[in-house]
Amino acid sequence: MDLIIISIIGNGGVGKTTFTTQFCYFGSCYDSEWNYNFQQENYEKSHGFIVVYSIIDKYSFDELENYLNKIYKYKKTDDFPIIIIGNKNDLEDQRQIKKRRRRRICN
Repeated sequence: MDLIIISIIGNGGVGKTTFTTQFCYFGSCYDSEWNYNFQQENYEKSHGFIVVYSIIDKYSFDELENYLNKIYKYKKTDDFPIIIIGNKNDLEDQRQIKKRRRRRICN
């Protein structure tokens, strides 16, 4: 079976590790610190991306565009999947990201 690398990226504290441990199965290895120093080589090796932001952290949403720009810069193609996840929806009363703004960047 071929190895498929899906990189989960986003600012610190947005819930990447929680998401990963709840919803992902790892056949061999999982490195939660790989994202800490995410470099060009990691972008190039990845077959797909999950970009996570927190709905209660405006800065994490503002950084989405930077992550997406880096992905497209280093992949040099648009033939790969990207999933954008707005995390911490259980804290709706603390929401800082308007749904209209979210739709604009995700399209």
